[in-house]
Amino acid sequence: MRQEEVSSLALLRQVETAGEAGNYETAETILRQLIEIRPDDADIRARLADTLTRRDKYQEAKGEYLATLAINPKHASALSGLGNLLSLEKNYNEAVLRYQESLTIRPDHLPSLVNLGNLLALLGRPDDAAAQLRKGLEIDPDCFGCNRQLGQLLLRQRKFPDAIVHFQAALKSRPDAGPLHAQLA
Repeated sequence: MRQEEVSSLALLRQVETAGEAGNYETAETILRQLIEIRPDDADIRARLADTLTRRDKYQEAKGEYLATLAINPKHASALSGLGNLLSLEKNYNEAVLRYQESLTIRPDHLPSLVNLGNLLALLGRPDDAAAQLRKGLEIDPDCFGCNRQLGQLLLRQRKFPDAIVHFQAALKSRPDAGPLHAQLA
């Protein structure tokens, strides 16, 4: 048992290193090895699903998110990831439900707040979208996604001074975000 834990930790470090280097193929291979060792570990399955998503293997990722949720129905990250895939499939109502479910479990889950805000804006619900993004900013005032998306919403509403504040905040956390420089100009 102890050897398995040590081995799993070492493999997880390799996954981190591969992911940071953008080598998602290696990360996928290692995560599959980890699932053989720990088939009922929801976190590992969710990480595999995230990695598959990064590799544009959406159907496989969806299967892994569903497997994660079969193990742990309250896995906020898996619900959020599933919401992302449902949104890609243009199954927007189901995606909204998955994001909301994720936020019921973890109200501070920034990816769910940002993605729900984006989707609500797409669905023509700018006030609801802004509310989600502002919740994200209450949790993390430097949240890039929250500031960027809120800035874009405010820009579309022609609330330029408010949009500028959020674009500047987004650029403060990510000065290399080129398109934001153009929007700010």
